Amino acid sequence: MRKIIAIIFCLILGVAFSVQASGASKEDLLLKKGEDFKLLLDEVDLFVEFDSETNLVTIDETSAKNNGVSSEAIELAKRFFDGQNFLISTAIGREFTESEQDFVDSYMEEFTPLFEYIANGFETEEINDEEMNQYNMTASVDNELLAYSEDYIQDQIDLVFDYVSFDEEGIASIDIAKARKNNVPEEAIEISNKAFDYQNKVLMELKEPNYSPYWDIPGGCGGNVTKPHRCPPRLQMFFRIAYHEAVSHLKSAGYHGTSWPYGGALPWNPNRDFTKVVNAYNCNNGPFRTQAILSDKGRNDGYYTVYTQSPEPNPEVTKYIGPKGSYMWLSYVYWWHMNYC
Repeated sequence: MRKIIAIIFCLILGVAFSVQASGASKEDLLLKKGEDFKLLLDEVDLFVEFDSETNLVTIDETSAKNNGVSSEAIELAKRFFDGQNFLISTAIGREFTESEQDFVDSYMEEFTPLFEYIANGFETEEINDEEMNQYNMTASVDNELLAYSEDYIQDQIDLVFDYVSFDEEGIASIDIAKARKNNVPEEAIEISNKAFDYQNKVLMELKEPNYSPYWDIPGGCGGNVTKPHRCPPRLQMFFRIAYHEAVSHLKSAGYHGTSWPYGGALPWNPNRDFTKVVNAYNCNNGPFRTQAILSDKGRNDGYYTVYTQSPEPNPEVTKYIGPKGSYMWLSYVYWWHMNYC
């Protein structure tokens, strides 16, 4: 079934990629149009009303007009919230009819400039640092490892990997005695041991409250630090939505609250970061996710903006087995989040 998340990702991202491929000048025009849309919608902001039970949006047109809001802004807002209301009330739990699909296609096409503008400017949005500064740590790469190329380290780990085991927390250990008994080269054992000591340190430090960035470690499933998996745009799913409704929609679409300390809230606080495992780059069963983030931008009015990003490496590294052949996936994931995207 076409869940709301899948609809929005497929349609918005599909249009976004086609626009990006056409050249910078067209992109600039698109962003300018998106900025114009945002300014018009901001005019109507004070006159938007929410139904607390259904979370559907209406606009107090009379008050808006009496307060000097332009007809252009009101009409644009009506079209935008008509689309959002449709997605909330209709798109969950069943397939679209042909006419409904046409409506969604038209809606997404019209507001692609707005989504592009929001995605392009996401990093400058005033979102609480605690919400977004999710992936920091203090480990530093062993200086001796930096003397070797990434490929060489991976080759040495390949020689040892039959003798590597992982506990329930993902901590790696090498049966050195057995490796030596089976004539694994000493250099391979030494390099692999340093590499896994480093990775284990990272994993343990994720439990600590204070961190700082580092990294230069390879990834997997087609990505590494010199050719990372692309940084997908952050897109706005809803302008405003009540917390309980946002959470309900996300959970019905297969999301779960992101685990702490991988971006999620402490157990006693409401979660504003959500994860849905997706298949990407020929990887499945965990390594990639769609992320959804709720932010009220300091309004404290009970309504949230929901941003999404997909696909991206999944930081819940203790919840799944990393990609086959990539023994330092954990390090790559956190490099990606801290240093790349």
